[in-house]
Amino acid sequence: MVRICSIEGCDLKHNAKGLCNVHYMQKWNKENPDKVKVNASNTYQKNRTKKLKWQKNYTEENHDKILAGKREHYAQNQPRLVSEQRELRKKDPEKYNAIAIKSNKKNKIKIDRKKKETHQELRKRVLEYYSKGTPKCKFCGITRISCLEIDHIYGAKQMGQNGELENYIDI
Repeated sequence: MVRICSIEGCDLKHNAKGLCNVHYMQKWNKENPDKVKVNASNTYQKNRTKKLKWQKNYTEENHDKILAGKREHYAQNQPRLVSEQRELRKKDPEKYNAIAIKSNKKNKIKIDRKKKETHQELRKRVLEYYSKGTPKCKFCGITRISCLEIDHIYGAKQMGQNGELENYIDI
């Protein structure tokens, strides 16, 4: 006669103490949490290179799927995640300032390029707005943006530009 697990609804074969392997291990894990941690640590250390290799392959093969999951998670939990991040920054501002300084040093060239592009775009938009279209000097007709200012106080000579500038367009 084949005995089955004593847990209601489980039709697996009995192994020990009236329980199947699954339920026996669940009970043992609850009763021995310290041993579970030690066993998990030992198993990880024994199979570390294999596990890391598997993780790398999985990440490469499922890169788009992982990113989509992260985006979806952030979209669903954005208010909570933002407030948690704010709280962490309030608790330890020195840590986050150090991280920001390190990041700024690492990405200085990119940051400077972005600031320059933003400044040039903003300057161009302001000049276009005040010129009501293509930026040009109302008096001399110069269109080179590097020589233009909102009130055009300085001319081409003061800006260090030489030669004929009337025909040069820098837009």
